[in-house]
Amino acid sequence: MRSPRSGSPLRWEPCPAASLSTPAVSYDLADGRTLEVIDAPGHTPGNLVAFIPQTGELFSGDTILPTTVPTPGMHYPTAIATDGNSVESPERWPSLPPFVDSVAHIRTLAPRRILPGHGEPVEQPETLFTRFETHHARRAKRIRRLLEEQPDSAFGIARRQFPRLPPRRLAQAITETLGHLDLLAREGALESFEEDGQIRHRLTS
Repeated sequence: MRSPRSGSPLRWEPCPAASLSTPAVSYDLADGRTLEVIDAPGHTPGNLVAFIPQTGELFSGDTILPTTVPTPGMHYPTAIATDGNSVESPERWPSLPPFVDSVAHIRTLAPRRILPGHGEPVEQPETLFTRFETHHARRAKRIRRLLEEQPDSAFGIARRQFPRLPPRRLAQAITETLGHLDLLAREGALESFEEDGQIRHRLTS
């Protein structure tokens, strides 16, 4: 929901973190088919996809897209205070690790057709899963190499990766960079520290 309290079109009314977890549910469709609703956090914390196992159709939303690899988002969970107002957490939700896990899980369903949130249906889903995996494997390798050269901030890493990137696209690059730093941290391969007022990152091994 767009926030009525803000004049900016880029601000949205936050959703409480407790509302983002959806139990696995299924709905009976015509002809004996079943629509399974599946948690697939990553692009957003509460992201969902839907799958019809009888036909192999996957309604992927923004999790898998036909013409691009979706980027993880920048999210800060919210909670409900005792006065009923939402309170934004200062802690960023690491979006790329669950995104990678969600796509890996969806791939095991072996969908035969993808109906995405944007673009035309895809009749060869495996090509999209391979592209997603290859993209992030290459990006992870590049970021690790840049950190081997020197510790850096997420901004610095993004700038070094894409020195010609226009400013309007830099935020997207930083968001994905943060996602890969989250993956390294999950592996225990990254530590962060503050230096000159900036949060910098370095490999632990």
